[in-house]
Amino acid sequence: MISPTGTGSGLSTPYFFGSAMKGMTRSVEQFDKAAGKIASGDLTPDNMVDMMQSEKMVKASAVALRTQDEVIGTLLNVQV
Repeated sequence: MISPTGTGSGLSTPYFFGSAMKGMTRSVEQFDKAAGKIASGDLTPDNMVDMMQSEKMVKASAVALRTQDEVIGTLLNVQV
């Protein structure tokens, strides 16, 4: 049986939100890393590209979360 949470116990992110949340977390980490390098004076194009890429990844993850939320809402409305 599939557990409704990512870990199977305790309060955690439901598995259907897991991949979008992981993408969001990874994107923020990538952004922070690139921003730290830029703040320390490393103005290479790679760091700027990483920041722009992570911005796009956060937006994509947000769209995925919003869509998943809407699907869950629709499923709950159908069952009620």
